[in-house]
Amino acid sequence: MCHTVGYDRFETLAELHLFTSIYAELRFFVNLFQPVEKLIGKTNQQGVIRKHYDQAKTPSQRVLEDPRLADETKSRLRTLYNNVSRVS
Repeated sequence: MCHTVGYDRFETLAELHLFTSIYAELRFFVNLFQPVEKLIGKTNQQGVIRKHYDQAKTPSQRVLEDPRLADETKSRLRTLYNNVSRVS
């Protein structure tokens, strides 16, 4: 997120509102379209640490795969994805 807005301090209310509007749009991109490789384990082979990653998926894909999530919630998330992807 800091790549998008930088590290400067927000000193005015207008800057806060601008940051809030940027983040409101950016969260859809990050959660629905930005794939992430999740670390699933590490092994130590003679002092060399090897990291093992799961297949890259978006956070929304990982949530939809969770069997504990209610079907109604999954349906709302799919609707949100379809609505946002149509706008983009």
